[in-house]
Amino acid sequence: MALNRDPDLMPYRHRAIAPDDNVALAACQRFRGDVLLVEAEQDLIVPGQVLKNYAAAFSNARSLTARAIKGADHALTRKEHQFEYTRYLIDWLTEMVVGRRVALAKNVVERRKQSLRHTQGDAATSPGQGSKEFHGQIEAKERTSETMPSR
Repeated sequence: MALNRDPDLMPYRHRAIAPDDNVALAACQRFRGDVLLVEAEQDLIVPGQVLKNYAAAFSNARSLTARAIKGADHALTRKEHQFEYTRYLIDWLTEMVVGRRVALAKNVVERRKQSLRHTQGDAATSPGQGSKEFHGQIEAKERTSETMPSR
């Protein structure tokens, strides 16, 4: 690959780089979704500094999860490293989906409590109390990075 033959590439990849100095990192800085960064510990193509640069650039991400696969090379040539990568990915995706649903449910409950407090007073949401009937409509919508307001 011609890119890897560039004598300046590896020194560049080992430098700390700010998002203002790199188009890809600047895009990462604008990203507001969830991020998973996985580093191969023995990666000779993408050194750890690159992952540090990306992690720093994702300053506006909703969440950032970083994982390292000990002993892994860039291509994850060993089966156990491939399995570990897959496990990290599945665990992260599960955490994102389940975590969002839990957060969404908590939001719905809190809005319901606020509505009850407004219409029936604080006693309606005290432990052991509450309304036995529901009048109204509660709707839950998940916000994605595309629908989140700008920071």
